[in-house]
Formats: sequence, C-alpha cells, structure tokens
Amino acid sequence: MTISYKTVAIAAAGLSLVLCLVFFAAPERMLDTWGVTSNPSSDFVAKRLGALFLGMAVILASTRDIGPSPARTGICNGAIAAFTSLAILGAVEYFRGHVSAGIGSAVVVELAFAAAFLFVDRSGR
Repeated sequence: MTISYKTVAIAAAGLSLVLCLVFFAAPERMLDTWGVTSNPSSDFVAKRLGALFLGMAVILASTRDIGPSPARTGICNGAIAAFTSLAILGAVEYFRGHVSAGIGSAVVVELAFAAAFLFVDRSGR
C-alpha cells in the first residue's frame, strides 16, 4: 500500500476541521466523551484548542500538493510532535484517572496520524 503526503494531509486536515467545529460549537460533547466535566473554564480551553485545530487544518490543506522539501519536513515534524504529544497526554491522563476510557479512540487515531506523517516524511512520498 502506498500512502502519500497528499492523502495524509487531506485526511488530517479533514479531521482537524471536524474537531475545530466540534470544539467551537459543542465543546461539552467532546469533553463528555473523555469524562471531563464541562464548565465555562473547560469550554473556554476547548474552544481555544479548536482554534489550533483550525490552524492545523488550514496548513495541511494548503500544503497538500507540496513536494518533498525542507518545508514539508517541517510540517510533518510539527504534525508528528502535535499528534504524538496529544496521544501521550491522553494516555498519561487516563492512567492518572483524570479522563475516561473514551480517550482511547483519540489516542489510537493520534498515534496513527503521527505514524503516517513519519512514514511519508521518511519515504519522501
């Protein structure tokens, strides 16, 4: 199976846009999925996270056709760092008892995207 940067960038941009919209419009839904109490403070932080996901969606969608280059490597490294740190944070907070098992699906998806960006960056596809 051949996976390209374009495919990974479009998929991650789509996911990031969906997450942006959920965090902006209904932060309590995502927080509830993770077992996090929704309140004005947590909703505010979730909405700010939505803004970061919007930025990621724009960057990835607008660079989907970029060829192998130092710029694309930087974008891949940023995505790898973001997705990996989200996965680690989710796992750590689960084991600390701060979030529910609902975080598991997010961790799996985040690790998959980190691996996909690592693969396309290292393979030059």
